[in-house]
Amino acid sequence: MAYDVNFTRQALRELETINEPNYSKIKRAITALALNARPAGCKQLKGSKSFRIRVGDYRVIYDIYDTQLLIDVITIGNRKDVYEWRSIYQPNKLFNLAIPLLLTSTFEPQCNSAMWLSFS
Repeated sequence: MAYDVNFTRQALRELETINEPNYSKIKRAITALALNARPAGCKQLKGSKSFRIRVGDYRVIYDIYDTQLLIDVITIGNRKDVYEWRSIYQPNKLFNLAIPLLLTSTFEPQCNSAMWLSFS
């Protein structure tokens, strides 16, 4: 049972600014979410339906929709300031970046607005 993974515009921008080796670790963690939406160590945020996973000093905040097999990545950032996303979250601005069932080392997911994010 694989989930589709959507990203907010903010999450895409934040992911593009992260340098190696953290970028690769975050990429693997998000790709793994497609196969296991609630991995070991994930926590539900208090007062919210959102979850978070830790990747080193970074946090990935996301929502899970089990009935639709969908994950919305809301924001990605350093642990010291990642939780400020709540004031700017716009759920209608999501980009569909479906994670393929066969995990490959490189793929270029398509966004609805002709924006590309290269996972390589």
